[in-house]
Amino acid sequence: MKTFGGPVLFLDRSDINTDEIIPAKYLTEITKEDLKPYILEDLKLPGFDPKSPQTKNARVIISRANFGCGSSREHAPWVFEVNGITAVIAATRSRSVISTWLSARPPRSPWATIRTSTSQAASPIEVVCLSRVLAR
Repeated sequence: MKTFGGPVLFLDRSDINTDEIIPAKYLTEITKEDLKPYILEDLKLPGFDPKSPQTKNARVIISRANFGCGSSREHAPWVFEVNGITAVIAATRSRSVISTWLSARPPRSPWATIRTSTSQAASPIEVVCLSRVLAR
């Protein structure tokens, strides 16, 4: 079993899109590391500051429904990777976010997502390590 932990950043909004995760104007940066200071720069939430210590120190992001919607781009997982984000937990995610993010991450990555189940036999929330999804 993989354990994830560290400071948590709760983004209290649904439909956080890839343009808010990493603005398109930075997609021409040469290296992944060059993306680091721009994480969540265009995200608009009351009281949220993308340059705050809480954002910079976060290792886990928790969000509401439809996380990662918008354009499919590998820059979104890259900016999380270089900022030390090890897990993203959301009520739901966009359809393309998993395939895009899996193709942009190494196979042993510690990324996670939440899957909700409608089956009464299953637990209501299941954290899945995305590196296991690659093997399926």
